[in-house]
Amino acid sequence: MNYVISPQMEAGSTAAFKAKNDVDMFLNQQNFKSIYLPVHLTLSKTAQLLTKDIPSLLKDIKQQDIVAIQFPFEGNRYLSPLLLKKVLHVLKGKGAQIIAIIHDLDGLRYQNAKKMKGEIKLLNQFNIIIVHNKKMEHWLIEHGLKTKTIILELFDYHTQLDVAMKTPTNKRIVFAGNLNKSAFLKTTSLAIDAFGPCDFIDELPDNVNYCGKTTPEQLPEHLAPYYFGLIWDGSASDKIEGLLGEYLQYNTPHKSSVYLVSGIPLIAWKKSALAHIIQKYNMGFCVQSLDEIMPILENLTAEQYQQYRNNAQKIGHSLKEGEFLKQAMTSVD
Repeated sequence: MNYVISPQMEAGSTAAFKAKNDVDMFLNQQNFKSIYLPVHLTLSKTAQLLTKDIPSLLKDIKQQDIVAIQFPFEGNRYLSPLLLKKVLHVLKGKGAQIIAIIHDLDGLRYQNAKKMKGEIKLLNQFNIIIVHNKKMEHWLIEHGLKTKTIILELFDYHTQLDVAMKTPTNKRIVFAGNLNKSAFLKTTSLAIDAFGPCDFIDELPDNVNYCGKTTPEQLPEHLAPYYFGLIWDGSASDKIEGLLGEYLQYNTPHKSSVYLVSGIPLIAWKKSALAHIIQKYNMGFCVQSLDEIMPILENLTAEQYQQYRNNAQKIGHSLKEGEFLKQAMTSVD
């Protein structure tokens, strides 16, 4: 029997829960049984979970069973690593094969050296690590990871909406996500439609059209008519800066998947980890500055754009079917 262990979550209006819920669902389709651990706990409840509940929840797992764990656990930043350590201790004692599916590396994202060291120490207790991309793999190895790695490339994205036949109604660019982490929207001169939570709507320039927020399930329907989906982060539009911006060098943003299942090609930073994937599948282009986008669009032929869009729709269909995670799991031995 195979299992997937995830933090207990509820649906939300951001993509934070969507990625992990989709991993659960796609692994369930591959005959993985879900085990959910509560993580938003008081200290007293955590003590009970550590001593009684975790051993009980994991009691059916046997030697050589494959157990996937979504990393990191959400919840209390002090207690959640403690829960994970307990889970790993129990599973290793049973002789299970333990796989980490990385969603984020918070030590790397926030350049916290102590956190980085702790995360890599935890990851070295797994048998296999599923990483976002080659750049993340190289960074982890350079910083002490000894565990075998498998590259995911893109996060699968479940949606029942059929958007493949839609064509762009204009040449506008869309940006979707938690806009509060995207201060570049305040200064860019690029015409953008933006979807997501935003606490600085009044500070947006006239060229940025705020379109409100919607659920991850409904978002592809709103995005499908757009020309390109933008992947950018940080506080500046002429360059990538700040911790969240620099993190693009190593992670594969989940927003790339929602654009692709919406059938729209991508624009990303040239030095991002995603740049190689965009080039590999020929599903968009990359820039060093947002100022480079309009000249490229003005010279983009209809044939080239259609090729980008066709390839984006093809990859988007694979993401809807869970093919990227499925392929990664076939490499588990």
